[in-house]
Amino acid sequence: MEYQKIEFGDVKIEGKDRYPEYRLIFPEPPKNKTMLDVGCNIGYYCFQAHTEGAKKCIGIDTHSAFIDTANDIKEKLEFENIEFKAEGVGCDKGIGVCTYKGEKVDIVIALYVFHHFSNIKDAAFAIKQCYLLANELVVFGILDWPYSEAATAGILVNPKGNKKLAFTMPFFEELFPNDDIEIFPSAIVKDRSIVKIWKRRHNA
Repeated sequence: MEYQKIEFGDVKIEGKDRYPEYRLIFPEPPKNKTMLDVGCNIGYYCFQAHTEGAKKCIGIDTHSAFIDTANDIKEKLEFENIEFKAEGVGCDKGIGVCTYKGEKVDIVIALYVFHHFSNIKDAAFAIKQCYLLANELVVFGILDWPYSEAATAGILVNPKGNKKLAFTMPFFEELFPNDDIEIFPSAIVKDRSIVKIWKRRHNA
């Protein structure tokens, strides 16, 4: 089963239903907005935003197989104003992330990407890169830090010994002290959250 469920027109791919998370991110349709999806997988969020009137959607992922699938779906649906590219943001060599140098957009989303980074410093750099690419809103999907002791971010180790980065609200408040930040529990996955950062410079 795919990471994302696709059900647009005649194209149907079984997978995890991302619509509840999409609606959490976009309570109102992103009509006439431009959007960049970092770690887009096979493109669900771009396709959904397109159907709701987004002006342009760009999806990037470091896994070229995902991008090939997304482009195949795009061609079958004959959707315009969507681009998929095998690129990324950041500098963590452990997950093969390169630097994306594309255009700025109104909205950047990067869902459940940064817990795969090998260290907090590189994750913070990539998060800042996403922030710089957005004119209005940046949305991150994060793995929650589950412990009560004070921390902004940390490394979690599961029983198999796999390490993942987890984050807290103060982590983002320290990075972006001049912006309006909201955090919500994920609509589809436990122990994860959606962080929405509204850039005050845009609202001023």
